[in-house]
Amino acid sequence: MGFFSDDIQKTSVSLYIERLSNLDEMDWYLLEQLTESIQMQENGPREAIETLRKKLKHGGTEQKLKVLEILKVLMENSNQKFHRQFIMNEKMKERFEYMISSPTENSKVKKELLSLLGSWSTKYNNEPGMRAITDLYERGRGKKVHSPIPVETEVESPPRPSLSSPRSSGSMNRRAFDFNKAKPKIIEEIAIATQNANNLVNALKLINTQDDRWEIALQRNKSIVELQNKCEESRKKIVRYTRLVEDEQWIGTLLVTNEELLKALDVYDIMLTGEIPSQWKGEYESLPQPLLIQNDTESLADPFADPSTPVEERSNYFQ
Repeated sequence: MGFFSDDIQKTSVSLYIERLSNLDEMDWYLLEQLTESIQMQENGPREAIETLRKKLKHGGTEQKLKVLEILKVLMENSNQKFHRQFIMNEKMKERFEYMISSPTENSKVKKELLSLLGSWSTKYNNEPGMRAITDLYERGRGKKVHSPIPVETEVESPPRPSLSSPRSSGSMNRRAFDFNKAKPKIIEEIAIATQNANNLVNALKLINTQDDRWEIALQRNKSIVELQNKCEESRKKIVRYTRLVEDEQWIGTLLVTNEELLKALDVYDIMLTGEIPSQWKGEYESLPQPLLIQNDTESLADPFADPSTPVEERSNYFQ
């Protein structure tokens, strides 16, 4: 299994986006490198869009604004292949739909997204499939459209579900859900999810960050990639149960489990960029350091040379 649903492997495209989305100010040189990297690789456009979508899903307000800025530049400077991939990506459109309709989404993010959708619907209105972007824009402005895009399903869930957030499952699905029957499976999935999160974190701690280009070795580590994928799969199941379960205590347990998975995945994303997570830096500093040879003349002296203190003087010490 790859990093994405159809076995797309992470490349420099994802690494550039990771770095750019965490900068305080836009690095135009990195953006240029990202654009070139996307064009040079067969799956570059698809990987870029998937990575940006995940950042919009998991990121905070500032990171989302940065991701939208990156997407704006890519749309302006990329070829038709990137535009086609963007328009064809249903998950990205579903993410946009969720962002503009969610009452919990930050108003700045909504405003910036609507501005981009309006610009794209005008600038690229002749491109096939752009009607869906126009519909999103009209919906965001409160106008009725004839081809609604379905809101994200359980696979595309909000990053941090809350007890006050609206459930995506309809009343029929809620009535059909039998908690007592599903309870053993829920307990099992919580245990598996917790174990997957712990396994990923423990595996990441074993990475030797003293090696040159250790982040590249991490990227190619199949065992850790598998653990990351297991965490992603567990998170989808946990979020699904969070939406279906009505018991407040069980919802709390599921939310805590989801938080553990998110923290493990965040650590993985941080380390992919070559950074050590801030919460680990103290641990690395406390690790035993290699012993250094003392730089004094006695330790470096020739063992077969005459003693610096005459033998006669040393003999006086024992009298």
